[in-house]
Amino acid sequence: MPRLFRRGALALACALLIPLVAVPAQAAGTTVTFSGLVRDYSTRSPLAGACVSVLPWGTAQPVGSACTDAEGYYRMEIACCTSSGDTWYALKATAVGYPEFWWNELAGWNSMRPQAVRSGDRRSASFDLLHQAPRVHGRITDEHGDPALGAVTLMTELHPGGYARAFSYGGQYTIENAPPGRFKIAVTGENLPLQYVPGKTTYEEGTWFEVGDGSDLTVDEQLLPPGGIELVAVDDVTGAPAQLCGALRQLNSGTTITRCTATDGSPAAWTGTFGEYDLVLTPRQRTHWSPEARTVVIEPGRTTRVEIRLKRAYALRTRVAMRADPGLHPRTCVAAVPAEPDGVVLTSSDRGARVAGTFCSDADGRLEIAPLDASRVRLFALPDQPTSLGYPQPAMQWVSVTGGTGDAAKAAVYQLAEGAFIDAPDIRLDHGGTVMGHVSTTAAPTDARICVQPFAPRPNLAVLMEHLGCAGSDGAYWINRIGPYAWPLRIAEREPVESAVTWSGGASSRLLAAPLRILPGKISYYDVTLPLGGLLYGTVAGATGGTVSVHDAYTGDLINAGSLTDGQFNLLGLNSGPVLVRLDTGTGGCWLRLPLDATNQRAVQTRAGAETDVALSVQGCTSQPTLYRIPVPRKPGTMTAPTRPQGLGR
Repeated sequence: MPRLFRRGALALACALLIPLVAVPAQAAGTTVTFSGLVRDYSTRSPLAGACVSVLPWGTAQPVGSACTDAEGYYRMEIACCTSSGDTWYALKATAVGYPEFWWNELAGWNSMRPQAVRSGDRRSASFDLLHQAPRVHGRITDEHGDPALGAVTLMTELHPGGYARAFSYGGQYTIENAPPGRFKIAVTGENLPLQYVPGKTTYEEGTWFEVGDGSDLTVDEQLLPPGGIELVAVDDVTGAPAQLCGALRQLNSGTTITRCTATDGSPAAWTGTFGEYDLVLTPRQRTHWSPEARTVVIEPGRTTRVEIRLKRAYALRTRVAMRADPGLHPRTCVAAVPAEPDGVVLTSSDRGARVAGTFCSDADGRLEIAPLDASRVRLFALPDQPTSLGYPQPAMQWVSVTGGTGDAAKAAVYQLAEGAFIDAPDIRLDHGGTVMGHVSTTAAPTDARICVQPFAPRPNLAVLMEHLGCAGSDGAYWINRIGPYAWPLRIAEREPVESAVTWSGGASSRLLAAPLRILPGKISYYDVTLPLGGLLYGTVAGATGGTVSVHDAYTGDLINAGSLTDGQFNLLGLNSGPVLVRLDTGTGGCWLRLPLDATNQRAVQTRAGAETDVALSVQGCTSQPTLYRIPVPRKPGTMTAPTRPQGLGR
């Protein structure tokens, strides 16, 4: 927006801080109406006979003017706005005994600022005139008392970010035509942060000054001596020097400067500064966790030392390539899923966001999976889509010792070490196929969206494949780039409501599912109808709030979760089989102690389409679940359906 400041002899007055507000036009036309009051700044008495002129921006010829009545009120209507866009005008007031004053609703002082109006607008612009504008001047010296180059800014109540400013040449500064009213004064020396008169490092500590009509204020300021900060990082276990980068951001200006510690342990240093800063820390080695950001106060004339102890993380390094052509490295993202000692993959919210991340390979296939807080992990790999490798495309897999697999329980378990990278064999990708089909429910039709996914729900996998296999309103779904292995498929509403969570083959558990065999470059069809889900409801003694989740007792896979309110809960979408129940209260979680069933195992037996009532207690809850033992070993058959079975076409 164009803007012109009038200085020197035109140093005049301050506009009354009544904004130029558009009022709905009473009638459309090609005119604009201006009105308002003209008063004396000091006495607030109306000025009769003062005149206000309206000038098109960029011209010196008024297009309209009006003078005030005995109450100091004026009103004028001018022809304007023959086009459909905005028209720009400037307003000035003159009165006997007062210099002319240009209206500015932002500054509240004498500077021209054009206003955008449209045909039919009715605008208000009022003026408070001064006989003589205030003047602020003084001397700026350095920490030794010598004249210093600096910038001086007046920060008014209306504009704490600063409006009027001047430079101190030879140590002297002058601000003519200063805004009347209250303000603080900010000063900065060459390559120094802001300080606030008298010698304070924060705006809140600065002194308020006030000037009025004809005021002449002298304010001297001595620049504060600069301080600094030294950042040192050490390993939390050994105390040895560690490499760390810090981004130091000044709170009042947003200026950010990044420094890093040296490989020999020398500190990262920032000098020539003081005040309050945010310090954002990032280890240069992904074998350690990033510490939380913190606020540091650097005092003038002092060096502040900050020592950070870096907590060790687990880390894995590998490479991604095509099995058929190891020279090809399609970009692939990998999720690391914690692996429990009993050979199954558990979902536990205690793991937190640190294992919920995904990591992607570079153009040469190199992949660093770090930092992690789980010492034993399995890897799920998903190549990007599309690639330039043609059809069939590189496909997703659970990474196994010999290649890929569709079964998480058969995936390789990587044993990691704290504070160091473990090098793993290359991830070899295979060409995949597609699974597609139709899903339906035995329950009454709902708007619930049904999804078919080749894994149990986990936060990091959801990030990779949020909408994977979710059916549309016609019930049709498909999953592309699925590896040529046998996959147990989980079929469920995105938020289980009416239907039971079901695995392929009609099973209630991943370990009991009948996997679907996928062939490279082929389409495998699988149609399924979900049974009506069961309801688990009850109470938790010793707790009033939190989140209750129900899990497959064989695998620990999450089935559904909901709120605990006043000690009561109810969860839908359950199939027939044993389940475990977990309570999270925000400060931690535990697996609730359940009653013994007929096989002397602690689990709740639920049934699809039925209600199950249970009374639980936090007493005796454990940090880890005791998984249910399968009473009869079962080897489910593998389903292979490269073509749609007869009679299932839709």
